[in-house]
Amino acid sequence: MRALFFLLVLLTSTAWSEVSFNTSNVGKFISSLSEVQKVSDKYGHPDSLGGDGMDIKQSMARAQAPFSSSIPELQSYAGYDEVVTIIESSGFGDINQWAAFGDRVMRAYGAIKLASEAPDVNEQMAQARKQLENSGLTEAQKKMLLEVMGSANQVMDTFKDVPQADRAAVKPHVEKLDNL
Repeated sequence: MRALFFLLVLLTSTAWSEVSFNTSNVGKFISSLSEVQKVSDKYGHPDSLGGDGMDIKQSMARAQAPFSSSIPELQSYAGYDEVVTIIESSGFGDINQWAAFGDRVMRAYGAIKLASEAPDVNEQMAQARKQLENSGLTEAQKKMLLEVMGSANQVMDTFKDVPQADRAAVKPHVEKLDNL
């Protein structure tokens, strides 16, 4: 009986263990995402994932965790069961694990793109703030734009904090991600 208990514990912990964040698993994630996009083509894109009607904070949360923040909407999606099947057959324990892995991939991808395409973004943001302060906009307009800029800074800070190991795991897949 004791051996059976330990076997069940071992099997359970293996099923729920974290997927290693490495180049191979990033490739598996991208392949599964490509398959998930085919499901989206089949059933249509869930309306709630399009971003319509989102406030700035919701939009920024979606930018920082694009897959995890979409799980509640996906659960009522017509293609949900097919998406889950794809995810599980790709080696992910469940949709939550896949989404968290995908969020990590996208943060690393964003960090790579930001470093290569906008290396002086902090300087540009500081200049934009100065221009905003000296503009003829109303205080309400300035406040709104400063809120947007603050949220954008939070997202950029998220990209700055991405570990180099994550960037290295994603870097060989940048072209594939560009083409999704």
